[in-house]
Amino acid sequence: MLSGPDHSLPRCGTLHTRPVNGRIRHAPWLTGSNYRGMPMVAHFTTVTPILRMFDIRKAREFYLDFLGFKVEFEHRFEPDLPLYMGLSLGAAKLHLSEHHGDSAPGARVMIETAGLAEYQAGLLVKRYGYARPGLERQPWGATTMTVTDPFYNWLVFTESDAT
Repeated sequence: MLSGPDHSLPRCGTLHTRPVNGRIRHAPWLTGSNYRGMPMVAHFTTVTPILRMFDIRKAREFYLDFLGFKVEFEHRFEPDLPLYMGLSLGAAKLHLSEHHGDSAPGARVMIETAGLAEYQAGLLVKRYGYARPGLERQPWGATTMTVTDPFYNWLVFTESDAT
């Protein structure tokens, strides 16, 4: 018999837990009620991916100078410890971290974009030595532009045909 949470998803799509006695019960944090049985109103606002970086100078050159992100904050526990910083480009937010446990290289992040062709043209004018991104039509009704950062994270800028 299992004890503690069973993180398998049954066909109905609801996560269940199996207590020591084997009875199945719905996970209260997913069923819409709090521990007192009162209805919960969950409200999710944003997702902020954390991407791994290895070289601050290269990260700034790529994210700030090339892509046009702005620094929201920078944090180090001490001057000689790894950097953790928040970036924004319009409403899009990313965090970059030198901390080895925060993330692994090779992440892929999609950034919803309006005016993608104009943004891509502006990037090409900069003549960045490590990327000349192109636009690609997708069968699901969108145009995308994929750019790989110096740490092998992929940023996929996407614009829906509906916009």
